[in-house]
Amino acid sequence: MHDRIDHTAVKAILNTLRRKIARRTSDDEAVSMLSQFIEELTPQYEFLKYVSVNKKIYSESESIWVAPELSNANQNEVFSALHQLVKKSVFEMKEKADFFFIREFQDAFEDMDVVHKTMTEDIPLDEMQHEYLINRAHTLSLEKNQLIINVIHSLLSVANTNLSENESVQVMEKTFLELLPKYPFFHSVNIVKNAELKGYYTVELSDNFQKIPTFQFADALYNLIYHVGAHLDFNQSTQFQRILLQKLGKRNAELLRKLNVPIDNISIAKSNVSQQDIMQRLIDSLIELIGERTSEYFAVAVMIKMIDNVKKSHELLTKIQISKNKDDFSIQFADDFNSADETDFRKTVKSLIQAIGAHLGKKRGDFIEELKKKLGKEYVSSFERMGLNFHILEMKLN
Repeated sequence: MHDRIDHTAVKAILNTLRRKIARRTSDDEAVSMLSQFIEELTPQYEFLKYVSVNKKIYSESESIWVAPELSNANQNEVFSALHQLVKKSVFEMKEKADFFFIREFQDAFEDMDVVHKTMTEDIPLDEMQHEYLINRAHTLSLEKNQLIINVIHSLLSVANTNLSENESVQVMEKTFLELLPKYPFFHSVNIVKNAELKGYYTVELSDNFQKIPTFQFADALYNLIYHVGAHLDFNQSTQFQRILLQKLGKRNAELLRKLNVPIDNISIAKSNVSQQDIMQRLIDSLIELIGERTSEYFAVAVMIKMIDNVKKSHELLTKIQISKNKDDFSIQFADDFNSADETDFRKTVKSLIQAIGAHLGKKRGDFIEELKKKLGKEYVSSFERMGLNFHILEMKLN
């Protein structure tokens, strides 16, 4: 525990909380909500009188101010007050504050300095996530078992539009085998075909999916849907998506959306694009994006600098060389670049995108959406097939 409270850390936490609330409501509502809560808690936590909320100005960091005098407050009391503010916010937003609100709030401090990180360790956010899941068990936690069964039934039904009943089950079983190394809990799924009733299957679970961490559960559902779709012979991704939504029904579709499974934007287009092609397209797109905010010459310099920084933790980038010419640039790859491990490749791509996004700062804007447009659908699909989640990237950057 530190000897003193850093009032700038409190300011950072409060403004981060304000931004996360605003993403789900509005700037007006976020500022009004926090202003009300601070006023309500001030009799219990007198030091909150050093916190002021400007209801008219919305910016990245200047909507909430914290006076230096707060640095003299009792640390445990400050942590308790911040905990109460987060809990009140979650309670007030009701269904708008899904499981991922607390996770996003927590993840927002990953790139902050040690003081801010240490301070957030004293606010029991992990415990709050657990409490939230208990309180919303009827829509998330307790429905995991039924949801996975419903998703499997829906996928079997989708497969059965093009395949026989036996072939549909075979596709599902093949997909489970492919995903087992990453999601071993799929071992507990058994599909039993009823020989007496045509097209009827029983999905049985030998273990409780309720205990699986929600992020991992959501990721597994997405990959299950994606890989099954990739095995089926649909002419267009939209056709698979349309039939899947129809088979799922509104209730299951809404639960998947609450888990941030992108069922409304699943692309299953097949691609033979190499890792080198993907990285080339990514670097070209990032340089173009940076160049639109500055100049191409400066953008190339930034990209070289970012690659130099990121390659300290991702050796794959040592196999890329960018040469800056007077009016152009060129990219060279090592001969063995395409043999990179897929997991290393995905992590490298993710870190490079995050580094560029962080570097752009206030000029970032709708960085991820713009990047996806620059990349194009085929390359976005290639990234998603390797497990890169653009939605999570956007949350981390914002």
